[in-house]
Amino acid sequence: MKSKAVPLVPDPVCVAVLGPVAVRSRAGGMIEPPGVLAKRFLALLALAGGRSVSTATIVDELWQDDPPAGARSALQTLVSRLRSVCSDGLIETTAAGYRLTCAPEQIDLGLAQQRLAQSSGSLEALRDTLALWRGEPGGDLGESDVTDDLREQADSAHELLSRLFAETLFNAGEYDEALGVARRLRLEHPLDDTVTGLTLRVLSAAGRRADALAEFEAYRRRLRDELGTSPGPELVSLHTALLRETSELEPSPGSARVDASLPASASRLPQRPPPR
Repeated sequence: MKSKAVPLVPDPVCVAVLGPVAVRSRAGGMIEPPGVLAKRFLALLALAGGRSVSTATIVDELWQDDPPAGARSALQTLVSRLRSVCSDGLIETTAAGYRLTCAPEQIDLGLAQQRLAQSSGSLEALRDTLALWRGEPGGDLGESDVTDDLREQADSAHELLSRLFAETLFNAGEYDEALGVARRLRLEHPLDDTVTGLTLRVLSAAGRRADALAEFEAYRRRLRDELGTSPGPELVSLHTALLRETSELEPSPGSARVDASLPASASRLPQRPPPR
């Protein structure tokens, strides 16, 4: 089984699915095993997070509605070939099927989800976590339920990490970069009140209050035209604060720790950190 070397995967990770599927080799580097079935098998076990996946489930997921004759034997051959290039003991045979022996945080998706659950982190840590994405998750797996499940989990984690990253940049006074992240989020979620509120807050803190007001008006019109609705009360309150230049626009003791889901309180105008 010829494999392709994969750079830029941190040492703790032994299975990577946030991009082309890769696995830690016997030599210690990361390699991309050839073949859709081998990658889909690894992705399926990675999504299980160390739990055993039954042979019947694996056969269904690998071959969908068209399993070959002797599918179980074909699976055994596939696993044997993978074991010949993977780090020793990574793929374990269980009573029901197979599992990965590495810890959940040794899978890049699991590591990202773990850091997200902590709901805090330095800018460096958040940059490192977002850098785990090396491409489109599931892009090399073909159409399958595994592909859909992987993309759903990866996209959700990436979105929440990006929101947390933008908020942390804001609190650090890194307004230009925070605005760039917020605008990328708006492209992905053009009708999201929270993302729009984040954009307004960054613009206001950067001294671009007129731009923030223009952003709100454009968003309000888009909601009206596309959904026949209006911004939520929290975003309206933020807009009112911008219009009135109230004390909400002035600094107050802020917190760098924010929940990754950006709760309702995040739509208020917080302390304006000193620019850098």
